[in-house]
Amino acid sequence: MLYRLGRDNNDALVTYRDFTQNEELLNTTVRDVAELEKEHNFESSLLYKRTFREHPDRELTVDVKYILDDDTELADYVQTTTDGEPPLIQRSRNTEDERNFLFQTDYVHPLGENSKFETGVRLGMRTVNNDFLVEEQADNGEFIPVGDFDDELKFTENIYAAYVIGAHEFGPLSIQAGLRAELSDITAALLKSEVVNNQDYLSLFPSASVSYSFSEKDQLQFSYSRRISRPYFRRLLPFSNFNDPRNNNIGNPNLQPEFTNVLESGYLHYFQNGSFLGNIYYRRTTGVIERITLPGEDGTSIRYPVNLSTRNSFGLELNFSYDLTDWWTLNSDVNFFRAITNGEFEGVDYSADTYTWRGRINTRVDVGKRFQFQASYNYIAPERNTQGRRLSISNFDLAASMDVFDGKGTITLTGRDIFNTRIRRSIIDLPELQAESEFQWRRSQRVVVSFNYRLNQAKKRSQLLEGDRG
Repeated sequence: MLYRLGRDNNDALVTYRDFTQNEELLNTTVRDVAELEKEHNFESSLLYKRTFREHPDRELTVDVKYILDDDTELADYVQTTTDGEPPLIQRSRNTEDERNFLFQTDYVHPLGENSKFETGVRLGMRTVNNDFLVEEQADNGEFIPVGDFDDELKFTENIYAAYVIGAHEFGPLSIQAGLRAELSDITAALLKSEVVNNQDYLSLFPSASVSYSFSEKDQLQFSYSRRISRPYFRRLLPFSNFNDPRNNNIGNPNLQPEFTNVLESGYLHYFQNGSFLGNIYYRRTTGVIERITLPGEDGTSIRYPVNLSTRNSFGLELNFSYDLTDWWTLNSDVNFFRAITNGEFEGVDYSADTYTWRGRINTRVDVGKRFQFQASYNYIAPERNTQGRRLSISNFDLAASMDVFDGKGTITLTGRDIFNTRIRRSIIDLPELQAESEFQWRRSQRVVVSFNYRLNQAKKRSQLLEGDRG
């Protein structure tokens, strides 16, 4: 069980400089933002696991989770200009509540020494409420709602899934095949606008893999799978903030998930102190979610996500892991790929063809039995997108841990984005719009101290830092 309470003061200063066609400064507008954010997060989980004494590989697990997020943002805006106009006073209220319930059970049953059968069911229920309001002070001092920024979203998503998997080994040849079925019941409703969108559909996700071991050190692998990627919570919210009304970032409650078919072929080699995996792949994704920027005639723009297009990706991924000594481990992976995007929105063609790469390197050092240090560097190279380019992004993380209380407890100190380089930079290059932007999440650079105490559990040898690929 976990409970987190957060309180943030998020202040911002937005400056607009308007120029004539001769590049002479016409006017300067300053927008002062003071926002108070309160957040409550509650998580609870229950895990049941049963093994069978007569068949150690036979296993039944039941996992139940409940997550509650409650986020309230209250903001005041004061906008002043150099042309002598009276200050513009605005305020906003935005509540973002999300509730998740998950029930999952899995059963594994061996069939002899070389075969295995697995099945399970999963129920996921998610409810999102986003109540937002922007008001502007009139000449008489009263606040009145602003345009379309007064509504309430209620989003419900119920996913019912079941799967079966069968596997068998024919000597050096291993085969596995499975099928997962998902029934989706999704409703997005803007209560004040009385706009409702219902999505009910059944999806099938087959998978299959074949591997052949030439020896204990060499293995060839082939696989196929169909996958689904559902929209992130904040991409569904029709309102985020009103800090920059000339360039509004909004969500789309009518987003549908992305579906991807994946073909992969890999070669795995083990050597004395490590392993190497080379993998080539092809991925075809439909319903690709892209954030597009639409310019307005008055110089403003709106940026929001849509199910835009299809994407075909071809790539080579390399993974290397090596134990330099008994106490020093190094692992890295790099992914080179080409992505071809095709699609259109409101009659405009949004296509892109990019060659790019991304990589990660991680090292861990164990000092005796009590201390552990870890460092990780992530890099994402520039790439073309449907409206311009996304520039490179990188971050460097450090972590250290110390075991206490005879190994039952662990104190961990983690530093994220040590050099404050995790900044998202993009360029929009269109005939009707030229723009450059930088964005950095306010919690990108941070230091976290945590303590973990284990009751009747042995310490697991795990990474202190999770790979963050942006």
